[in-house]
Amino acid sequence: MSRSEEYKRLQEIIKNKKIVSHIKAAGIDPTVIGGVTIECLNPPGPISRGEEATFTETNDSSLVMRMTYGEISFLFPADISFLTEERLAYSSRQLRSQLLFVPHHGGRTSSSEAFLQRLRPQVAIISVGADNLARLPHPDVLNRLNRQGVLIYRTDLHGAVTASTDGRELSLYPYRTSAGETVSRLGNQFE
Repeated sequence: MSRSEEYKRLQEIIKNKKIVSHIKAAGIDPTVIGGVTIECLNPPGPISRGEEATFTETNDSSLVMRMTYGEISFLFPADISFLTEERLAYSSRQLRSQLLFVPHHGGRTSSSEAFLQRLRPQVAIISVGADNLARLPHPDVLNRLNRQGVLIYRTDLHGAVTASTDGRELSLYPYRTSAGETVSRLGNQFE
């Protein structure tokens, strides 16, 4: 768990404002809100409050959620590294998701082959700033997504991307579109 000043300030605000907070981890029963099932897939257990964690350990403690409505699922893997992707890919958990919010802003080792093959996403959204210093998303990630036939939306090119579903179809609305581009509508193409 991060012991950064920002984290300490957040904890202080939660305490002072008496905000109810919940610790989430994999294995906790899914929550259903308005017909949407929310599953926690990571971290594997409650995070210890011991020593300062490394950058990778902090990222691999990210909350990974899978949200399902009807036949459509979205996966939000936050900043997990390929190590956590691999652990999830080889777990017995259901991972298939039509929409993947690409981990770690499309960093070079994110979106591993094993992870993508388990998810079989139809669409990937990569949250990344225009002209970012890290030059993300990395071309290797784009190549892996393209080889899987995944439709890619990038916030540096498309702006904000709104995804919605009626439980049968997934609709995507990019803020910016190029000439002739229309809204994508994808049905559930899983077996």
